[in-house]
Amino acid sequence: MPSLTNRSASIPFYGQVSWANFIDWFVTICLVAIIASMTTLLGGIRAETHLKILPLYGALLFLHGLWVALTKNTSRRISLIPVLFLPFIVWLVLGNLLWNSVSWRGWQSLIYVLEGFLFFWVFVNNVRTRAHLAFIITALFTMSLVAALNGLYQFFHNPASIVGTLGGVTITLSELYHGQATGTFADPNSFAVYVLILLPVTIIATVVRRFPYLLRALFGYISVMLLACIIFTQVLWAIFTCIPVFSLIAWLCFERSKVRIYFALISSTLFLGLASAFINLTPSFAHNIESSLVESIEGTRLEVWVESLRIAASSPFSGKGAGSFSSELEQSSRLSTVNYWQTPHSDVIQFILEHGLIGVICLALPLWWIISRAYLRFKQESVGHRLKSRRGKWMPMNRMFLSMALSSVCILFFCCVISKVFVLPAFLLIGALAVGILVKLSFTRTLIMPQGHRVPYFCILVGLFSGISFAVTGRAVLAAQAHEAIAAERLNQIVTKRVHISGDVALLDSIFSEFNWATMLCPGHVDAWVGLSVTQSLKVYQRPEEASQIGLIAKEYALNATTLSQDYWRGWAQLGVAYALCGDYFYAENAFEKALELAPNNSNTNYQWGSFLSHFPERRAEAISAVQRSLEINPENQEARRLRQKLLLL
Repeated sequence: MPSLTNRSASIPFYGQVSWANFIDWFVTICLVAIIASMTTLLGGIRAETHLKILPLYGALLFLHGLWVALTKNTSRRISLIPVLFLPFIVWLVLGNLLWNSVSWRGWQSLIYVLEGFLFFWVFVNNVRTRAHLAFIITALFTMSLVAALNGLYQFFHNPASIVGTLGGVTITLSELYHGQATGTFADPNSFAVYVLILLPVTIIATVVRRFPYLLRALFGYISVMLLACIIFTQVLWAIFTCIPVFSLIAWLCFERSKVRIYFALISSTLFLGLASAFINLTPSFAHNIESSLVESIEGTRLEVWVESLRIAASSPFSGKGAGSFSSELEQSSRLSTVNYWQTPHSDVIQFILEHGLIGVICLALPLWWIISRAYLRFKQESVGHRLKSRRGKWMPMNRMFLSMALSSVCILFFCCVISKVFVLPAFLLIGALAVGILVKLSFTRTLIMPQGHRVPYFCILVGLFSGISFAVTGRAVLAAQAHEAIAAERLNQIVTKRVHISGDVALLDSIFSEFNWATMLCPGHVDAWVGLSVTQSLKVYQRPEEASQIGLIAKEYALNATTLSQDYWRGWAQLGVAYALCGDYFYAENAFEKALELAPNNSNTNYQWGSFLSHFPERRAEAISAVQRSLEINPENQEARRLRQKLLLL
């Protein structure tokens, strides 16, 4: 029977037969499991998904420490390039501790950033062979196929189809996106970004001479599927972005200018022709295109961009803190928005607002150095070399990997300028993977680990301790966010359907329990304290005779919120409601005035102020004015509309 190993004690594709290589394969599988879980479960936007994935990060750090311990002394080298990003992490922590008015959201952002950093660190220092890297890229291809097939299924068969989450929460696709492909994400915009990032990988693997013809044909088929998915998302900016994608691929893959021009022109013409035909043949697509070109929609986005830059200019160096964009926009004194803007649809603008120029420098300088070094290495690689057993020139493997990573990084940055990307943590991991490939192919591992009999045990203990610490610490923050998000969604549903007026009290009790769990897990979570106060206040509809007692409890919760964050309008508005239930109208008016001072152009703040004034007949005119202002900001505010009708009838 022939041996599985050769004379150098290695197995084809698997590599060297050693404990270090065995653990390295486990690390690679763990990396694939993390990124697969993120990208196939709504991009990791739900905190419940991260709760299930956190143990994988703990296992990843332990395996990394075990791998370092088992590596021979001669090859026990690590790369220090990831350390260059530590100043940005320190800056983020300082912002949460010192000046971030919504620090509970900042800590959640910190967990996501640490996930990306740990993924980047382990990928750069592990994944030592091309086989490991090829395994990860193959897994990416598989995930892209899953997303593409689900997108095609949505478009041709079931428009409301959507993937689930690991948290057991029922997710339904918004009716706004029915008929558009969303893949494994919750909106077509995120799916379009995902496809655009992976598209260069499949096209480069198709057009360059490196793989057998059958494999190149498979990559070409995947590329056609991804291009079709971009069209089926019906996202106009993503369709036009394919033109610079084709030009970038042509510039990276071909040596002669004539071939570059021909490839870019032919591919762009064919794709735009196919997209135009599809638009003409699909009425819903044409309607979506017309809607996206409406002046009010794009004008609102431009207004948000301008206002975001104005807010950033008020604190140019330090920024407002991680996760503060939505609250800052809600409290804007110059702009009134109807919808809840979680992101300005430009990650660059959001990053400048939240982290300031110092944060930009801390992140941009390491990235610029890595990309510039990778580009120099790319230029040093030959376009192709001849093999004895094959005809023509074949692209070297390193140049092909560099082409894929550079193109993905460039497209990722372009998407960050004109759209929202890093609102989904999955894209942070994909970006870390692309930059990690550039580091592995452009830098050498320079730091030699200390040698000694106790060093391996120390490495194992450090890996075990750091893995457990990160999993335990991150779990408290993410679990609190998960409970708060679920409770807030249920609370909005019962308020919209007015179930709290005559419905089952058990519904409010279950929501109250969720908010309570959030405050127990993370006592600094202001949104959870506000939610507790709101839920407690709604009980007055069931027991109006106990309004004072209910108000006293609601007041304590709201006071906790305002104590933790004195510049958050929701806390002060809810404190005004609680004081009003207690009968302390003087303090209630002061609280509402503080909320209006913080968020003068917020529809809910003006409605709550008008609702408070409506109880005083002599201030009826002020109440009508406040409610009218609320409806001017948001004409769909049904509570304000009902209150205005009531005031006009009196």
